[in-house]
Amino acid sequence: MKDINEENDHFLAKWLNNDLSKEEENRFLGHKDYKSYAVIIDGIKKLKVPNQKSDEEEYLELMQKIKSSKENEDKSKVKKINFSSLFMPISIAASIVLIAGFSFAFFMGNVISKTTIAETKMIVLPDASEVQVGASSELVYNKYLFYLSRKLTLEGEAYFSVEKGSRFTVKTSSGNVTVLGTKFNVVSRKNTFITQCYEGSVSVGVKEEETILKKGDKISYIKHKKKITKETNLIPHWIDHKKSQFNAIPFDLVIQEFQSYYPVKLNTKDKGLLDLNFTGSFPHNNLEIALKSIFIPMGIRYTKKEDAVYFEK
Repeated sequence: MKDINEENDHFLAKWLNNDLSKEEENRFLGHKDYKSYAVIIDGIKKLKVPNQKSDEEEYLELMQKIKSSKENEDKSKVKKINFSSLFMPISIAASIVLIAGFSFAFFMGNVISKTTIAETKMIVLPDASEVQVGASSELVYNKYLFYLSRKLTLEGEAYFSVEKGSRFTVKTSSGNVTVLGTKFNVVSRKNTFITQCYEGSVSVGVKEEETILKKGDKISYIKHKKKITKETNLIPHWIDHKKSQFNAIPFDLVIQEFQSYYPVKLNTKDKGLLDLNFTGSFPHNNLEIALKSIFIPMGIRYTKKEDAVYFEK
């Protein structure tokens, strides 16, 4: 339907005087501007006073004023361009590309360095930092995102020699270790979280608590009990002497470490033995000597049966 004034100047006047045919009335009732005109005319009727002009005359005069006002407005109007709407598709496309890129980097860039029982491994990170991964351990980092944020996750044990640069973070299930450039060792196993600083300084965060370690400092969380000690060794014992060393550590955690280096299961019916503290060490390259090293000082008898060892008092 064209503009009503262009199609018939007297169309609305006929409507006001109830002169529309049924067909014309139906067309008009379906027109998008019907409600607007109805509101205008309703207002005119409410303002009528005695001796006022007819409905047709009143409407035609009002429409002429509206038309004149609209023509003046069109002449002075400057069309505004909504740049935000123009750039919105570009912004959305850029966001999609960015999200897709990070998703690709996140899922396709992960590097997993995993060691088995008794196996150790040396790896070089993208920033040239070096990591020696201990036995039965797993180290994960993203080769693409590592340049943006030097972060990796560890389960097990590893010794880090970190190149100076931006913040370097080792995430574990028990806590995080953060440095800028230093050498340190981290152990993260069940009920065990230990960090020792060998050069520079490191920040160890466990829950809401942060501890700064300097060279020679060692912090241990053994079954959630915190302990800080001073150590004199210049490099982890598992690297230079191929052995694990303990100082008053619950025997069940000694067994856990033992099974990281030897493919045997250590079993006992006397669960009370697992709560005893052990001080000593065991080598990583000789099973017989390792068994004697942990059992004889404790006065514990043991028996080997294939790939299992049974012990008791």
